Amino acid sequence: MEWGQSGEKAALPLGGPLSATELAERFPTLPFTLGGTRPMVRGRIREYVAL
Repeated sequence: MEWGQSGEKAALPLGGPLSATELAERFPTLPFTLGGTRPMVRGRIREYVAL
């Protein structure tokens, strides 16, 4: 772990991005897939997705 100069932020080493298969295995209730369409809904500024 590395702390920033101000001491307020930390950088944590993470693994690479998940593949579509790994994503589906780890988060089976996620209602979308990598590369799938997520059309914008006018007036909605955020969307909560149950993991």
